[in-house]
Amino acid sequence: MIEYVSTGVTGMLIFPVVCDDGREIRHFKISFVGITEEKSKVYDFPSSEVIARSVRFSNSSFNNGDRNDIENKIVDFVRFFSSHIRHNNINDESVDQENSFFVVTAANPETKFCKEYRLDLPPARLNHELDTLYGKLINDLRKEIPGSPARGRYVSFKDLGLDKYFSITNIAKIKKIIDISTDRSDCFQLFEKEGVSETVKLAKALADLEYRFFDDNTLPVDSFEKTLKALSVINTRDYRNLKRYYDIAKTNTEVLRRIVCVFELVYNRKFTKNNFYVKEKTSNKYVENGKAA
Repeated sequence: MIEYVSTGVTGMLIFPVVCDDGREIRHFKISFVGITEEKSKVYDFPSSEVIARSVRFSNSSFNNGDRNDIENKIVDFVRFFSSHIRHNNINDESVDQENSFFVVTAANPETKFCKEYRLDLPPARLNHELDTLYGKLINDLRKEIPGSPARGRYVSFKDLGLDKYFSITNIAKIKKIIDISTDRSDCFQLFEKEGVSETVKLAKALADLEYRFFDDNTLPVDSFEKTLKALSVINTRDYRNLKRYYDIAKTNTEVLRRIVCVFELVYNRKFTKNNFYVKEKTSNKYVENGKAA
């Protein structure tokens, strides 16, 4: 899903991509679909919390003091307590929203108020990389400070390790299976047999996220590259940060094209409501007659 919004939203995990035939860099805020803001209030426990079936992450065994891989630990916590308590309280009408969990933001330092969000439970675990992205999205809400300016954090699909699932070889296999199958329902068994089922499921999971475009926040590629070239001579920290940012935008574009290609091949519909990533038709860019283009 994609929406066009102005800047100023709080809590931002930013996904930069190169769009419009390589002429500009655009920025998208990635988030879960269907987030509901429940209320704002002062809580009697520390802020920045994740709550599943009335159990707080900070009090659970998943919060063992080791900050490594914290994103995956949060997602594992949500899945474990949601499924465990639902199983043991199947007839208990007092159990919270059955398909939801809650995130409490950081507290405003002056008012002490926090926001509380209700989110749908994440789907069954597919792989470590996707859970890391889910965890980053949850942490993005936890770090929000009501009433304070948002701070964007860039996300790289390559750094997350998502790119390895969308190789040219995997896309070619998927295209070939679709071409030889007379019934779409048969494709999924063949995807499993050919070892590309995880790629197909991952494309669907990524399409289920929301990508919100900042319509007043684009950068012309030509002028940006001229700035990089000028700064490269002195090789300052500013140059290295800008180069890193541009590398993220370019690799995000390539990985996203491949993700979209897989999704549209398999499900025969657009990845989002708008073709925001590139104007050319993506499928033919990567596969032609079942072979890598």
